[in-house]
Amino acid sequence: MKNLILIVLMLFCITSFSQIAINNDGSSPDSKAILDVQSYDKGILIPRVDLDTSTINNGIGTAQRGMMVFNINSSYKDGIGFYYWSGSKWISLTQNVSAMDFDGNAYSTVRIGNKIWMAENLRTLHYSDGSNLLGGATSYNMNDSLNEVYGLLYQWDAIMNGESSSNSNPSEIQGICPIGWHVPSYTEYLEMINLVGGLTVGGGPLREFGTFHWITPNINASNLSGFNALPGGMVVFSGGQFINLYLGEYANFWTSTEFDTDHAYNIALYYDYAGIYNVHNAKYLFYSVRCVKD
Repeated sequence: MKNLILIVLMLFCITSFSQIAINNDGSSPDSKAILDVQSYDKGILIPRVDLDTSTINNGIGTAQRGMMVFNINSSYKDGIGFYYWSGSKWISLTQNVSAMDFDGNAYSTVRIGNKIWMAENLRTLHYSDGSNLLGGATSYNMNDSLNEVYGLLYQWDAIMNGESSSNSNPSEIQGICPIGWHVPSYTEYLEMINLVGGLTVGGGPLREFGTFHWITPNINASNLSGFNALPGGMVVFSGGQFINLYLGEYANFWTSTEFDTDHAYNIALYYDYAGIYNVHNAKYLFYSVRCVKD
């Protein structure tokens, strides 16, 4: 019994500040650590779960933001390895993630030219300070399960957060984007489009390859840029109801640049057109959003 007590005391040295040291030499925890683990010949095993079947998979009510597990299912997302809960999904530690919004959504990114772009559609419901959006945001067909892939759709006022139109490069409009990111201007999109072949053929290098999300034929889609444009469609609020259009056919991204009081520039990609449309549409329409790193 005395030996057991001695072992416990050696393994768990708890100070009056509730710091914990786990070791085999009885040393105290580092003054700046809540948990200090020391070993020269042993490691730490965190929970090993099958994220494809475990009840922890959806995270709702079971996972807290920052929780980590070791996934043992090779067919789940990025395969076997460490994952953490971002607040909305499980993210592999090997995934290229460098942007996170207030709601805890994490975004993969890609460098195109000298700029780093989000490679996923935005899906936040708050500005970076936690405040509510000033305009509308909705899921396509009110189906939240689509958000993980296609993101949310936003009205122009929502993405601008009260800031004035900008066509500068960079736009310097944070708007709806996370801290350290901004809503790209029309000029910034044109700069990026020129890097992937221009308006007449640039749609292919920007669109996700294949017809899993895009409908056939998804002409010339290669995603060589890594931008991974996804066809989130659009939503119109008319006659007191939401009208959902073109999921799988059409990707349309707002810019921070006004055309006039009621319209703003947007970039459009279609499943049956190799190029890109640079157009302007009514600000009350709901379109997808990408952000660019400052």
